[in-house]
Amino acid sequence: MKVRDAQVRDHDELLQIIARSQLRCPALAQVSLREESPPDYALARLIRQQGHEDKVLVAQFAGQLVGCMSVTSMVAVGPLQENFDLQTYDQLVQPDVYEAALAAHMQRNTGAAVGKFMTENSGGATHAGAQSDPVPAQGQQQPADTASSKQLLAEVLQELQKGDTTPNAFAMTMLCCDPESQQKAASLALLAAAFDAFPDKDYCLLTLPPDSPELPLLATFTRLVPPPGSSLVEVLYLCHRFSLLEDFQVIGMATIQPFTDLSQLQHSFHVASVPGLTQDGAANKHVMLLTSFCLNPIFAHRAEQFLLDILKRCNGHLLLYLLSPDQASIEVLRVFRQVAPRHRLQGAPATLQPEFALFAFWHEASSRTPVNSHVVVAGASVCGLSVIESLLMHETLAFNALTLLAPGGHCSGQPAAMYKADLIVRLGLHASVNVLDVELVSIDREQQTVVLSDNRTLQYGVLVLSMGLSCEAMVLNQSALGLPQVVSLPMLPGRIQKGVKATKSIIVHGPISEACTAMAQLEAAGVNLQSARYLRPSRQAEISLAEEAAGLMLPAAAQAAGVALPAARQVSNLEVQRAEDNSKVVVTATGSSGESIVEEADLLVVAAAKTEVPGCIVKAAAQNNLVCDGRLVVDAAFRTNDPKIFAAGTIAKFSRRYGTGLCHSRYNSQEVGQKAAESIAATFNSPFLGDSALPKLQIGRLTTTALPGGGVFAYAHAAGGQHSSLMDTQGHRRLVSQTQHGYCQLTLEASGIIQSALLCTAKKEPELPPELLLPLVGLSVSYLHELLHNYEAGSMPDVPYYLRQPWTSLLYHDRFPQLRSALLQNLVGTGQPLQELDGNSIGASDETEVACVQNDVVGFLKLQGASEFPQYAVSAYIS
Repeated sequence: MKVRDAQVRDHDELLQIIARSQLRCPALAQVSLREESPPDYALARLIRQQGHEDKVLVAQFAGQLVGCMSVTSMVAVGPLQENFDLQTYDQLVQPDVYEAALAAHMQRNTGAAVGKFMTENSGGATHAGAQSDPVPAQGQQQPADTASSKQLLAEVLQELQKGDTTPNAFAMTMLCCDPESQQKAASLALLAAAFDAFPDKDYCLLTLPPDSPELPLLATFTRLVPPPGSSLVEVLYLCHRFSLLEDFQVIGMATIQPFTDLSQLQHSFHVASVPGLTQDGAANKHVMLLTSFCLNPIFAHRAEQFLLDILKRCNGHLLLYLLSPDQASIEVLRVFRQVAPRHRLQGAPATLQPEFALFAFWHEASSRTPVNSHVVVAGASVCGLSVIESLLMHETLAFNALTLLAPGGHCSGQPAAMYKADLIVRLGLHASVNVLDVELVSIDREQQTVVLSDNRTLQYGVLVLSMGLSCEAMVLNQSALGLPQVVSLPMLPGRIQKGVKATKSIIVHGPISEACTAMAQLEAAGVNLQSARYLRPSRQAEISLAEEAAGLMLPAAAQAAGVALPAARQVSNLEVQRAEDNSKVVVTATGSSGESIVEEADLLVVAAAKTEVPGCIVKAAAQNNLVCDGRLVVDAAFRTNDPKIFAAGTIAKFSRRYGTGLCHSRYNSQEVGQKAAESIAATFNSPFLGDSALPKLQIGRLTTTALPGGGVFAYAHAAGGQHSSLMDTQGHRRLVSQTQHGYCQLTLEASGIIQSALLCTAKKEPELPPELLLPLVGLSVSYLHELLHNYEAGSMPDVPYYLRQPWTSLLYHDRFPQLRSALLQNLVGTGQPLQELDGNSIGASDETEVACVQNDVVGFLKLQGASEFPQYAVSAYIS
């Protein structure tokens, strides 16, 4: 491969190479001139204008031109210094200039803070033998940057920009290679020649749009994605001249140790997805744990080869890394694959609940295509967190710029919420997601920006609106909500923290489900509920925060379970005034018979509310012409009428062209988030998704309500269901159990599918945990063994107790849906429809089918490990 300066006679041949290269990377196949000029013969002018500052290089192989590169030393590094953390690279100026600026600043600013700053930030990457600070050992906390250090760095940066400092870098403005078979060799030869053309420059820079594909040469560069709020949208790539060395010896250091105890990992992560990781500890002698790591940043592109060499020297095949919440993320994790945490319905023992995220690196791991486009998810709801998790764990795409807007932090929600605090830890969001404690205020579609509550402006490539609905308390005079004696249900926990135990008189106003939640919270805070009065809104005014069906079923279920609910007075037209002594509030309302009701209280809890799209989103939709019809309207791919803006969760609904009543609130929020993430990922593979059919949303939805006295009411219904438990639908059957374990009701469709499940109990720790109702919905009742037969025979007095027998643990396993799907697919060869096969028994004479099912089940149990299912005698089937 020969490289030389371009000549004008190369013009026509280069034009053909550029034209073909535009199909692979349009951003790098553009002729860029410093001065504005007509596009005609721009390439010829660029070649003629070559000098000390600009070069056009061509690569020649076997007498044919195979590539060209345009570079320039006229680089404006100021914007890059302001928008990227370039301390490691001496702020892209000469090392002696950067060190002199630091020394001069030390002389003027003596003190501990300056010394700390020099300690933390000294030693750039310019010197080939320099090494970055090592990663702390597992469990060791890494010191955080102080505000004074950041301020000093900003001051040093200002001094550098004031002076006449020459950048220690040149920029690549064009790279075109053809044919594709010569692309890697030609581009590497051109890059080496570019460094030779600028012997006084150590770095080659390149900026590309976030949606630009990455050419093979960029594997030699270090990628820097602009942080949230940056004024730059482009991704910065930089390469040090020493990174091209092939025979360099010392580039980093790592410490590892053997790792064989998988009990913790097995219970909390999908270890079965990692090749070579088995449940047998003895078989995992080739699994290693990375405990500390450092790598010279100019060789960051060699991290993968470095790790492979480590495994080879240690005779290992798998390398694990455990990232705890108090550890900073490390650059090398970009070549690891994060292991997805398990969403367990049955919690593991405390000793088996790890407080870290798990990453794995192994031989021949498939590389993922980088996605540098900024994806902003607004709202840390269950749906929003599900979108983030699904994008992080994507099999073929690596999302490098994820931002989550989480006002107040990512909370775990109600007791049966899918994202509890321990699961958030195992997601390791701080490793690859920018979590901002801010709210979205407004949207600018044309500029693709959002304004945040801290007045920052954030650029996005894809925006996902997944915040929940806002709740507006239902009081005729809204000004009363500002009184200190009036609190809405969402604000009640904050009021309880300030102290309510001594409150003598309390009024709770709201639907029964919300009122029970409020009273349960007050009771847990030590309030005597005998001093509380309950005013229930009239039916016309009732708009429940929880599922309306659950609210209507709760009184009857509580009565059947022996749970005492607060006595209610039905009222309408509620108004609130401050009492004359200003210490209480006066509540006036109209009773069910038209009588006037006047009562005083020290505290009024307004649990009655209407839910609606947040005002900022309604305003943003109107300003940006987004369709909002009570909810944000989306197509089957979760896109609004702006293809760059997605919406999912309770804030959204599918368009009416797919049917009516298709609000996302009728479906499982976690599954909605997963499907939305699939559509987002698909846009980076195929920008035009077309008008596809609605996604298959099959997982049910669970609503739980805490009851006074410590009990619980739970209702699970099928996805998009019509709440058949409320009505005598023809063909539906109900299996009812009323025992010491509470009231339980399963509603079956005519086909035997469990359409809904209901549980109400006075026990603080019920026999059947509420979250275990959800996996039952959508299953054939035949999966519950002899439940239906025994119930019809009168020998099934206690359904909750039956559903907690040891054999049922398989039904509640987080991988059971995959086992069920595999069984059905293997049996489809029998010629029967899947719907008929699902849940039906196989005759003993069907030896082939019996063996097929047995092998699948035993294989599944072996894969999960004996500790997962000690009640199953798996060893009897293992030869």
